Parts: sequence; C-alpha cells; structure tokens
Amino acid sequence: MIYKALLLFLPAFTAGICMSMLRMPATFLRLLLAFSGAFLLSVTLTHVLPEVFEAEHHWAGLWLLIGFCLQIVIDMFSKGLEHGHVHLHHHEGHHHHHGPAKAAIPMVSLGLFVHGLLEGLPLFSVESIEDPLLWGIVLHSIPVAAVYAGLLRKHALGLWKRWFLIAAFCLMAPIGMALGAWQTEGHEHLKTVFMGLTAGVFLHISTTILFESAHEHQYKLRRLLAILAGMAAGALGIWFGHAHA
Repeated sequence: MIYKALLLFLPAFTAGICMSMLRMPATFLRLLLAFSGAFLLSVTLTHVLPEVFEAEHHWAGLWLLIGFCLQIVIDMFSKGLEHGHVHLHHHEGHHHHHGPAKAAIPMVSLGLFVHGLLEGLPLFSVESIEDPLLWGIVLHSIPVAAVYAGLLRKHALGLWKRWFLIAAFCLMAPIGMALGAWQTEGHEHLKTVFMGLTAGVFLHISTTILFESAHEHQYKLRRLLAILAGMAAGALGIWFGHAHA
C-alpha cells in the first residue's frame, strides 16, 4: 500500500509544485487533460464496469448512478476544477475571472478534496502497481493538481499556503485508499460498492473532460490524437494488467 500511496502522491504533487512556480502552457494542459480523460473513460468501460456488474448484478447501476450524482454535487463546490474548467476557461490579461473569487477557494478546495477521497476508496483492493485503475487515477490527478496550483497562484495565495493545499489534495487519494481498506474490513461487499461509486464519478469526470476539450464543437487534430492515444493506452493497460495478474 505504501508504493501505491507514493505513486498517487508524488507525480501529482510534483506537477502541482511546478505549476505553482512556473506557467504551464494552456495548450499542453488541454492535451494532458484530454489524454487523461480518455484514458480514464477507457479504463472505466473496459475494466471497472465489468467488475462491478459481475459482482453486484442488479445493484451495480444504482451505485453508478449515485456516484455520478455525487460528482454533480461536488462540482457545485469545486466549480468543475476536476476537469480543468476553472483554469482553462480563464484568459490571462483579461480583467474578469471565469474562475471562483479568492474567497471561494476554501469551498473549491473542499469539493476537490472530497473528489480525491472518492477516487481513492476502491484502490485498497488493487494488488499491483501495474493496475490500469491505479494509473487512471494517477494520470488524472497530475493535470488536476496543475490546474489547482494555477488557480491558487492566480489568486495570489502565498507560496507555502499553495504548497500546503496542493499537498493536502495529493494526500486525499491515499487517505481514501486507507479509509476504504478500513471500512471494508469484515464487510467485503463494500469493495464493489466503492468501486461502483467511483466508476460513476469517473464516468462524469471523463465524459465532461472530453466534451469540454472540444473547442466550438470541433476537435483539433492534436486533441483528437491525444484522446485516441488515451483510449488506446487504457485498453492496452487492461490487457497488460490481466497478463501480469
């Protein structure tokens, strides 16, 4: 579990710290979000959903629906930061802000932290660091941490406060993983419940990322290639994950 926790924390934290001090090109962030969203959708459809429906049968759809609705509620607090909405819709040099005001940062952070906890809940059952579900969350957390750091910098939070909040966000998935392990002790059926809830969250996040990655309803070639590469990587990750299981 320690290796999984480090994998969940370090890449996202590194991206957040870099973004808190440097300016990452918006185009690169869009492509990274498109790739990670496509990868997450591919993993959800080919790996997570079959496992949930095989274990839960009639209840699987309910857990998916609840997870999807939970993410809708979370978005009311986070303002869509999990799919890059807050940062990428802000244009530097303009005097208006599409993102939240500085006073809303605590609420945005709360929504983002709850999202991170939900993502981490089923990861205690992942036995290998090669598991595609684990990598889907890792790849998703990297651009989200960067977007979050950019938002904090944009609203002139102090460096140490930025780093603290970035670290707190990056710790949410490992904490969720530990919480999932604790809650399911003696209650094995909760494993697939958590998986179903998280799958619902993933469906909301990944499809929103892909829809928002389209500019004026048209996919540019680089963005389309990033999406196709993410889907292919997710599908191949499933094959290799089963091959090494």
